[in-house]
Amino acid sequence: MAKVCANERKRVGSVYVASARPKLIGLVAPAVAPRLKPVGRKGMPDTNNLGDTRLDCAILARALDADTPRPAVSELPTDLQLPETAGCWAGPETPAPIRLIPSRPELDSTPTPLLWIESADSNRAHRHERLLAPVISTPLPSSVAFTRIRKLLDAQLDLTRPGTLVQVHGYGVLLQGESGVGKSETALMLLERGHQLITDDAVRIQAHASGALLGSAPGPLHGQLAVHGLGLLKVNELFGETAVTSSAIIRLLVALTTQSPPTDPLTGAWATQGWLGRSLLRLTLSNRRPRALLIETAVRQIQARGGVRDSVLESVSERMPEPV
Repeated sequence: MAKVCANERKRVGSVYVASARPKLIGLVAPAVAPRLKPVGRKGMPDTNNLGDTRLDCAILARALDADTPRPAVSELPTDLQLPETAGCWAGPETPAPIRLIPSRPELDSTPTPLLWIESADSNRAHRHERLLAPVISTPLPSSVAFTRIRKLLDAQLDLTRPGTLVQVHGYGVLLQGESGVGKSETALMLLERGHQLITDDAVRIQAHASGALLGSAPGPLHGQLAVHGLGLLKVNELFGETAVTSSAIIRLLVALTTQSPPTDPLTGAWATQGWLGRSLLRLTLSNRRPRALLIETAVRQIQARGGVRDSVLESVSERMPEPV
């Protein structure tokens, strides 16, 4: 493996200068996604510690043809912990965790990112010591740099998170909520209405080239549904082989709750949620209501508006709550 070094920087007044002594900041390793291991009880995956959103800074530097990542006010960390609730992880001028050095002074006041990218077309007048975050300099133009960053993130993103994933009218619907709120029972209702199960209890999530998220089942969970009082059901034996499918693009996140969410009668309990560098539609439903019928209707609403990007949210945007 090749070493990636950064010049050590010392503070002289308010200015940081580079010293001649190199300092090791990390090792370049192949960009391999974390592997899933069934370590939970009864062979189930431990959904609290499978995959993460950490980005190895040395791998990022190599992808950007940057041999000497330069820290600003602190040493460049070995890796960055990217927030799961970010709607965008990397962008030129968005409040993303990885951002291009600002082109205008007033942009310095936006929330400080975790990492700045200094590309070939960055404004060199903005010195590193003013940016209050580590900097990686690349000889690439910003458009190429951010294309590479997104491809690297997509290649490394491989997570498992709690939830039940079903396919309703061809759309992946991820059911989430506290234990015992009725995720598996909701999936059972949808199966009875002719829809398909992808996975119960845990969902493997991968980035998709379309800019969406691909959901599938960790190996031990495929085709099985755990329902309180009934135990572990083999869906294909009860509902037929077509009742199980291997994966689906996640188009809707349904948050099940024991309480009735406060809603506007004209807009419902819709919202948008940043998640894993993407933006997802979210619908909050009480488990006391006819969930299967409401989820089917919600999917039909989205389809009638031409998909997620041109969804029902746009028609009521003035009344919608702010994104989470």
